[in-house]
Amino acid sequence: MLPTKRQLARSLAIFTVVFVSINLPTPKLGRAVAGATSAFASACCSADPAKDGLDLRFAAAWPHVPLAELGVNRAWTMAVLAQRPSTGGRALISVNWRKLAWVPLSVFVALALASPIWRTRRGPFVLATGLVTMLVPIGLLTLVNVVGPMYEHYVIELSPFQTYLVRFGYALLAPPGVVYALPLLLWAALMAATRPAAPARP
Repeated sequence: MLPTKRQLARSLAIFTVVFVSINLPTPKLGRAVAGATSAFASACCSADPAKDGLDLRFAAAWPHVPLAELGVNRAWTMAVLAQRPSTGGRALISVNWRKLAWVPLSVFVALALASPIWRTRRGPFVLATGLVTMLVPIGLLTLVNVVGPMYEHYVIELSPFQTYLVRFGYALLAPPGVVYALPLLLWAALMAATRPAAPARP
């Protein structure tokens, strides 16, 4: 059954309120996210120059990296410094978590909360499944955004096939795909997949 005009207006109002509320300017939250992700990346991904020939460092941009050098807002931004001393290759890469993760996740959350699915377990299932699924393209796009500049600045070498994959991944996942289109498509797919079966006709 199609929703009524009143139901559509209610859903639109909920979506607007939730999306705007989640995306109010919050520099402190952005700095906390950038700091936490930088610490996690440092613990998991840092390279030893003496062993690997690659110097890889992560830091929240706001206290450590000159603003002019990155050319981006410090809040929400993780800076990745990649160097290969043997070749002199150096890349300073900015990863803005607001654009890459916060906005697309907030789009999906607002869509899910605005949907008329919260009188059953369908609501929590759609919300949880969607948030977990969204992490996959966000992680892939982050990887592409880091690997691409490292290759362009001669920090790492890629085969022609690997170069093609990086370019294809960026073209497929780059905004507005991840920011708006992918949350919308995922929400629509989950809504269709979890729709209750119509009662059998006598």
